[in-house]
Order: sequence, then structure tokens, then C-alpha cells
Amino acid sequence: MYGIYIITDSGNLLFSESFQPYKGNQDDSMVSGLLQALNMFANEITDSEVRSFEVEAFTYHFLSFDLFSVVLVTSSINAVSGYLHQLGLRFMKKYGENYVTQKKIEDVSIFESFREDVKEILGSLVDQSHSLYPTKKLTTVEIFNFPEDLQKIALVMLELEQGNLKKIAEESNMDEKYALKLIHQLIEDRYLGKKTEKGQTIYFYSM
Repeated sequence: MYGIYIITDSGNLLFSESFQPYKGNQDDSMVSGLLQALNMFANEITDSEVRSFEVEAFTYHFLSFDLFSVVLVTSSINAVSGYLHQLGLRFMKKYGENYVTQKKIEDVSIFESFREDVKEILGSLVDQSHSLYPTKKLTTVEIFNFPEDLQKIALVMLELEQGNLKKIAEESNMDEKYALKLIHQLIEDRYLGKKTEKGQTIYFYSM
């Protein structure tokens, strides 16, 4: 789970929250306007609403509540309609009277308290650790455009799928310090991710 947007039918951003870093959350207002424009375009040409769409490793899931839409950004195409419903209904219940009676909301800070509701509804789906997740797929086509030593690390990751530094360095036949430098480069380029399991750092790629 990467983030949530709540946007009006005209594309104004009411609420957003990012649960971990990803390329799509650099300008929330711009993203919300784009999402709503896409939804309006789909409605105009097909007389139906966008349910979801994919951009690289991200899936944007939509649900309209007439006056506003809830959008969840995830790393999976699996449906999250239950969470969209809960979030939308809770938002309407909590702010509906003010939202419906005001044609223009000058101060969206009134929705800040919704963060607690998001935390309650999404619970363990929201990663509160310092994990980083890859946003690019590691493929053989991409790998053979890498420098030689990066190729070695990347090919080992394709074979292992995930592993700690010691295992990756051994399989790559490299010094751990040098292997870590290359791993960090692949993380920075968003090809690899890292997470903590049982006290140790595990590196992995997006399949």
C-alpha cells in the first residue's frame, strides 16, 4: 500500500497520505487533478468510471461517492474495493454535513483528523517500517544495459529473489562492502527494495 487520495469531482484534493516513498507522490495536487481528469475522460467516452489503472509497478484503484472519489495506490492489481468502500463511507459520515453544505472548502485542514481513520481501516496493510519497495521491474532486458558488476548483482537477485548481504555477496563472488555499494545503487534506481526480517536486512526485487 503506497498511498490514498480523496478528491472532489472537479479534481480538488481534500486529503492525501503517503505510506512510503514512491515516484507518484511528488506533487499530490497535480496527481489528484490528473486522476480526476482521467476518470472524467473515461466517463465521457464510455459512460462509465475508471475502476483501476496501472503505471509501472503501481495500481491506482478508484471508487466514486458522487461528490468525491477515493483512490488507493498499491503494488498489486488485486481488488481493494472493500477498503475503498470503508474509507469513503467513513469520510462521508465524518465530514458529510460540512462537505455537502459548503460549495467551496477554503481550508482542507479540517480533514486532517481522517488520518486516524485511515490507520484504523487499513491497519497492517500500511507499512510503518522503514522498508523500501522497488518501483521498476528487474528484467533481463534491463539488466544487460547495466555496467558489468551491476549485472552480476542483478542476475544473482533474479536467481535468489531475495536475500541478505552476505548471501548476495557470496553468490556474486564480491566483497560485502562493494556488493552493498552496488545494491544501494540498484535501490536508488528503484530496481531493488529492502525490508527487515528477524533483525536483518533483506533485499528483494519486484516480480
